[in-house]
Amino acid sequence: KKKNSFIYFSPEHDSMLKTALNIFKDNIFFGSGPRMYRYLCGLSDYAFNNFTVNYTSCNTSPHNLYIQILSETGLFGFLILLISFASCIYLLCLYFYKRIKKFEISIYNFVLILILFLNLFPLLPTGNFFGNWLSIIFYLPLGFLMYKSEKDF
Repeated sequence: KKKNSFIYFSPEHDSMLKTALNIFKDNIFFGSGPRMYRYLCGLSDYAFNNFTVNYTSCNTSPHNLYIQILSETGLFGFLILLISFASCIYLLCLYFYKRIKKFEISIYNFVLILILFLNLFPLLPTGNFFGNWLSIIFYLPLGFLMYKSEKDF
């Protein structure tokens, strides 16, 4: 084992992340396509030899939301995700500022934005972004937030 090597949670996670970054390097702007990580990882000998780090790096997704979006949708999809996360941070800071200045804030909106922030937190391992149950976790709070803001106008 190398002394200066950084391992993200486990050697398996690390190898999946490196494989996803290898796929990203091949398709920088538009990515390889949604849900293509699993196919590019083990579909052919060419893909396995060019992208895959080792035998533990093939799975259904790289288990990190940002790396998956980067490898499957490229920089354009990654910018959308990054802007969404930055918006959550901005809104949370705005809510904390209003709370400190004793303005009335909506706890409902605050909790929904906090849920979105925690779902989009970049350092946590996640499942497949394009999978069904994770889509529910991501989009349900967003739908409630959009419904509430529509009623306020």
